[in-house]
Amino acid sequence: MAHSSRGSLRNNCMAPEQPKKNEGYYSPMRWDRFIKTMRVLGFKDMSNQDDWEMMPSCIRFIPVDSDSTPISFYKPYPNPTLWPSLLEHYIKRMSQHYDISADQFFDAAGR
Repeated sequence: MAHSSRGSLRNNCMAPEQPKKNEGYYSPMRWDRFIKTMRVLGFKDMSNQDDWEMMPSCIRFIPVDSDSTPISFYKPYPNPTLWPSLLEHYIKRMSQHYDISADQFFDAAGR
């Protein structure tokens, strides 16, 4: 009996399997890939630079095909990676302002 309890305790301590994208999980995304994805979605970034290291920390994106208002996003510092919670927040903001779904975003990102 003691052996089986240890086995179940060990199973409870193991990390759960990561949920899939459609279950609310977003994998990390590098800042340069986020910028490229925004361009694919039809936004023009106001940084006027292609050197990802020299871009300002806050970038304003203007929708090219629309009269919608611009949206700004901050580059994570010091590591230029959008972690799942921040990426989810950014996608939620885009869906509120521009009706861009998570699936549309990830399709544009090439996932």
